[in-house]
Amino acid sequence: YLRLARTFSMSSKPFEHLPSSVVPVNYVLRLHPALDKYTFAGRESIEVNIKENVNVIKMNSAEIEVQSAKFVSDAAEVKPTSVDTNAEMETLTLTFPQNLPIGTGNVVLEFTGVLNDKLRGFYRSAYTDSNGDKKKIAVTQFESTDARRAFPCW
Repeated sequence: YLRLARTFSMSSKPFEHLPSSVVPVNYVLRLHPALDKYTFAGRESIEVNIKENVNVIKMNSAEIEVQSAKFVSDAAEVKPTSVDTNAEMETLTLTFPQNLPIGTGNVVLEFTGVLNDKLRGFYRSAYTDSNGDKKKIAVTQFESTDARRAFPCW
């Protein structure tokens, strides 16, 4: 038993907290599934509190492709100079050309993803209706590490 536990802990990825310099306050989210293609498109505006001088925003994201990103506040609208994903760590990093203004702003993202068959995040399923016809549906499973498969988040 101890050998199995040791092997498991060495092969799992190291846990890393997201930086506390940017804190989410509210999410406005739209997801548009394409059931025939098993994909979805999304748009979100995340109200955040920038607590200190930073030019990087890091959040959780897995199996998501970002098409556009920007930071918007009363003081600025800034597009990142790079949008990087780390599949192993399941993170998205937005790097901006200068420090973002301290205070409240919005991270605005447009993205796409796959309606997976893993029963995690935003995934595909099917049911049979009362007429015996099979119908496709998109459903969610947002346990603590699964929402990141539907949209970038903290």
